[in-house]
Amino acid sequence: MARFDGELAATLFLNGPKILKEMGRAAAHFPEWVEEGMALVKNGSAQAKAFFAFESKGAREAVDHFGTGVSLASISRMLKLFAEALSGRPVAIRPTSSLKQEGKESEAPTTDGQTIYLPDHVNQFPDKALNLEWYKIATAYQAGYLEFNTFTPKIADTADLIEAIQMKYKRRGGFSSLTSFFSLFPEPALIQRLFEIAEGARIEYLLKQEYPGLRSALIRMREADLARRPPLTGLSPRGAVVELLHQISLSGKTKEPIPPALQSTLFEACRMLGAVQNPDAPVPVAYAMAAAARVYDLLEIDQAEPTPATDDMETFEERGSPVRGEGEGAGMIAPSTRGVIDPKRVEETKKATQAQADALLEKLKGAGVDLSEAAVAALSGSIQRGEATLESLQQGGALDTLAEQMTAGRSEAGATAGGRRFRYDEWDCESNDYRPGWCQVIERPVAAGTPDVVEAILAEYGGMIQSIQTAFQHLRPEGLKRIKGEREGDELDLDALLNSRVEAKSGRSPSDRIYVARQKKERSVAIAFLIDISGSTQQPLPGGGKRIVQIEKEALVLLSKAIDAVGDRFALYGFSGRGKDSVDFYLIKDFDERYGAEIDRRIGRIEAAAQNRDGAAIRHAARRLAAQPSKIKVLALISDGKPLDDQYSGSYSTADTKMALREAKRQGIHPYCITVDREGPEYLRGMYGEVAYLVIDQIETLPVKLPQIYKRLTT
Repeated sequence: MARFDGELAATLFLNGPKILKEMGRAAAHFPEWVEEGMALVKNGSAQAKAFFAFESKGAREAVDHFGTGVSLASISRMLKLFAEALSGRPVAIRPTSSLKQEGKESEAPTTDGQTIYLPDHVNQFPDKALNLEWYKIATAYQAGYLEFNTFTPKIADTADLIEAIQMKYKRRGGFSSLTSFFSLFPEPALIQRLFEIAEGARIEYLLKQEYPGLRSALIRMREADLARRPPLTGLSPRGAVVELLHQISLSGKTKEPIPPALQSTLFEACRMLGAVQNPDAPVPVAYAMAAAARVYDLLEIDQAEPTPATDDMETFEERGSPVRGEGEGAGMIAPSTRGVIDPKRVEETKKATQAQADALLEKLKGAGVDLSEAAVAALSGSIQRGEATLESLQQGGALDTLAEQMTAGRSEAGATAGGRRFRYDEWDCESNDYRPGWCQVIERPVAAGTPDVVEAILAEYGGMIQSIQTAFQHLRPEGLKRIKGEREGDELDLDALLNSRVEAKSGRSPSDRIYVARQKKERSVAIAFLIDISGSTQQPLPGGGKRIVQIEKEALVLLSKAIDAVGDRFALYGFSGRGKDSVDFYLIKDFDERYGAEIDRRIGRIEAAAQNRDGAAIRHAARRLAAQPSKIKVLALISDGKPLDDQYSGSYSTADTKMALREAKRQGIHPYCITVDREGPEYLRGMYGEVAYLVIDQIETLPVKLPQIYKRLTT
């Protein structure tokens, strides 16, 4: 390769071990993978650099093509939605390679309470579907730890247990977390391992109860986990009991015969751990803590008074140790789908996010913002859930905007705390490939404001609104329409009947379409309006007139009343944000919401925000629109200028926007772009060339023109 490009040769050399590891059993096809990249080099494609850096979607798809393995990057979006559906909270998916433990990478699935960490690549099975299933079940376990409160035991449930342990080991101090619970014991690593076994069994039982569709996959994966457990050779008697307990908790059996000397201890320990599964009522995490403590007592050998543990807990016995033997079971222990329960990581993340919340509150107080208790709780909760950080709010004046929204005179912020999160690919025109999972879109419901703004709009456009509604009511279908030439119907179509008889007399096969059917007239239209509310919409019109965002609000009020007169399904979305990981998507009105005064007050609450990453917002709006049952689906983008965000400008941003619109068309959606940028024609042909677009020179006419545009689009 160096004959063609020395820099790319060095890139391949540095990334080769990582690529080979992800290829797994298919590593023999590595030269073929290189050949695919070389074809790009020989063709002079800019995509070659991202290919050999293993940063492009095409590079990862090529690895998956040659093998049976599955890369996390290719399915992270799906796993994120799956995890959020199970846990009921925003969850990020990240590779375990992003975690460093004592300078070493760990591949065991785990979570810090906000993010689920999974291996970069899974190639444990010769079947791609099974490798994908491994990811699914590993995600289900980590989401289950969050859903079923593994890391938040209730003090009321654990009070008696904690008191008994404190008295036995003469410990002092209150119970505050799982880590503090482990530290009460002479051997924290042993009690943590026993808790991990008990809690894993509890979570699996609850997953089967709550989600029956996962049962068969859970059984397959736990059988595979059992097959990869290490032999007992070389383990101490206590270590052997712990390993056998783990195996039994996985699949109800052991990998090899139980040594006679360990049978009575093991059976008693199994009886104790069985308390975590109760078909009559769900058991809290306190049951797993109590079961682990009872087994600890059973295995305890040294009864001497322990010394307090001050160092970090050691990794217990077999985890990560080499598997002895030959064949497929040899080598390192493959990570289990149950993963590792790491309460210390969860607690550190919680402390960090609480510190962010405290810093944000102090910043707001320093800005003179008078915060109510409810506002403090809402902001703290938003940061605790990972929906906002102090750094993200400090960028681009977002913190100042938030402060303005919370000052006296405003009852609440225009947009409430963020809800669901979605990741989308972004098109990189330089490499001619997608950047997988590059952008994060955060849905933010918009709270209703005071009626003052809307009342002013209604007063200004009152007469025009009435005439628009009257005109649009003619579009509403009424009654029944007669459809001729049907095979079945309510009456005979005399013309068709006559033609049929003529055909029969002439010896030809007569048509059976001789009826008139009466069908209900209906429109099947769904349209989503996506409005750019970036900071540039705060600019006033020439001559010191209204601001662009005010014109947009007036247009949306008139448009909503016009569409309501027709009865079509419609949604109103706004978008702004700052950076690829914080694309704000404002839910002003969704398709299933009824239009009324509440929606008008939300429109009145819209304010100019930060920047605009059009591609990600278009992809998310198209996703919501594609789910509608209507036959005609229209996506109308209203923008005041070029896409602009952090590292998102020029040809890069216009190419990504163009690709997002092209993706929408592939989904059967009709995009239509409206801009009020007078310089629009200079770049619009390149960005919107494949879809219809309109430049409105006089933005002040937008409220009048927008209903007319809608009428042309849908009739």
